[in-house]
Amino acid sequence: MASAEVNMLLSDEQGENGEKKGGEASAAEASWRFVYRPEIDGLRFWAVMPVLFYHYGAVFGFTGGYAGVDVFFVISGYLITSIVLRELCMGKSVLRHFWERRVRRLFPAIATMFVCLYIYGWFMLSPNVYNNFVGESIFGLIAGSNFYYYVTTKDLGGYMAAGPEAYPLLHFWSLAVEEQFYMVLPVVLTCVWRFCKTDRKRWMWTLGFLGFVLLASFAFSVGYTPINNPFCFYLLFARAWELAIGSFVGIATSDVGMATMSRVLGPHLGKRVSPLAKRLMLEATGWLGFGLILFVYFYFTREMEYTYPYYYALGPCVGALMVIVGNTPVFKPSKDLSGDSGDGEQRIMTTCGLFLSFAPFVWIGKISYALYLWHWPLWCFQGGVRLSQNNVVSALVLTMVAIGLSAVSTQLIEQPFRSAKRVGRKPLWILSGIVWTALLSFSIAVHVLEVGGSNKTIAAPQVEDGMDSSSTVFVPTGSEPQSFFLEDANPELFSVEGIEKSSTLSRKYREELTMLMKSASLRLCGAGCGAPRGAAGGAAGGGGAA
Repeated sequence: MASAEVNMLLSDEQGENGEKKGGEASAAEASWRFVYRPEIDGLRFWAVMPVLFYHYGAVFGFTGGYAGVDVFFVISGYLITSIVLRELCMGKSVLRHFWERRVRRLFPAIATMFVCLYIYGWFMLSPNVYNNFVGESIFGLIAGSNFYYYVTTKDLGGYMAAGPEAYPLLHFWSLAVEEQFYMVLPVVLTCVWRFCKTDRKRWMWTLGFLGFVLLASFAFSVGYTPINNPFCFYLLFARAWELAIGSFVGIATSDVGMATMSRVLGPHLGKRVSPLAKRLMLEATGWLGFGLILFVYFYFTREMEYTYPYYYALGPCVGALMVIVGNTPVFKPSKDLSGDSGDGEQRIMTTCGLFLSFAPFVWIGKISYALYLWHWPLWCFQGGVRLSQNNVVSALVLTMVAIGLSAVSTQLIEQPFRSAKRVGRKPLWILSGIVWTALLSFSIAVHVLEVGGSNKTIAAPQVEDGMDSSSTVFVPTGSEPQSFFLEDANPELFSVEGIEKSSTLSRKYREELTMLMKSASLRLCGAGCGAPRGAAGGAAGGGGAA
């Protein structure tokens, strides 16, 4: 996102004939310089991959990989706030440009993924699962996924408690949080810039607003998470402070912010801190921040997810803050202008910045948005079975597939729409409006009419002698009722009520098992009760279900 947003912003500053717009914009541009920071894309690699590995079974020790979303929030707040404030300083129409960029950046990839999943699900998913999926997509299209998942998972134990097959668009909750934040931020900042006539008042109100959001949201998160964890996990009220941290970083590391701090702190520190000491401070800040992020990924446990974000989210957020601040661009005069900032100055990179700028990290970072979109549906729609009994093998295979799909999506879908020369403003809005309306109408119609999905192609193997007990077995939905055996050491826990409220069975299995229980087609027995050999599969507590 970093390179795309910045490059799009810089290209917007060119007139239709390629010339710079007025002297006022040039002066503002000089006071708020933007350069591409490859280490930010590298940091995005270290945000998306832990999330991916966590979702794929917490492989490679990433038991706290869910904290990668917090790193994303800080990066997003940093970039978006920097862009919005820069445009305000340049006197540009922020809201029009901002939302145009968001549509260019986000919607084409989402629309493409939805179309692919709609088609796949129509032929490969059972009617119940397909209907639930299109219901999720309705909220995904209106940026309300976080509210949907809060309501539907709060009684199950929260995030991922219902199993991967239950919510194929579960990861959209974080996209919804961001979009809700950005529905407010540009509007508030535009009002501040319009009604405050002096720069001093503008910056005071901007910092005051962001400071209030940060403190109020953080206090709410810490105070209310122990009371209602799903509410704080999913909703903006307890997450806004993470984006606000990024916003403060965007202001502090801008030329305006650096100049202000230099005026305030310069007389006290300027003569006492040598250039070498300043460099060492930046190096230490960057590496300590990166180390803190890694510590969180490997030290946080899956159980902590049920008391998250709380104050635990400070770890990844402060770590991301330190990485960004520690690698703030520092320039020196350069006679060789190749690869410099464009102003005759060459950027000085810290060793942490150089590490994060490693080409493979940057490349994955540039496709991280598409990778985040695709990775979770791939895991959910594996046909009901794992690619391998070895989670690491499954994770690696799916990671490679997800990276391939993401690269194609970025190159063929996202990139063309990011260019205003390829897709103009008016065609963009017309095309996006038509596609969005069509997708939303389709989702609502399918969900209300309960059509779509297939009983014929879904895997429904019979219980056979010698069947691998670790294989996932679908309950047949398109055949005559049959008898199934469920063996468990504690069969009394598997009542109709227990199955309906289960937090370990996915919604699909809860519905099918409840139907079988009520029709007396499901026989419960304790461990070793004499069920036919092979009739046991993997259910809760180490028993089996077919």
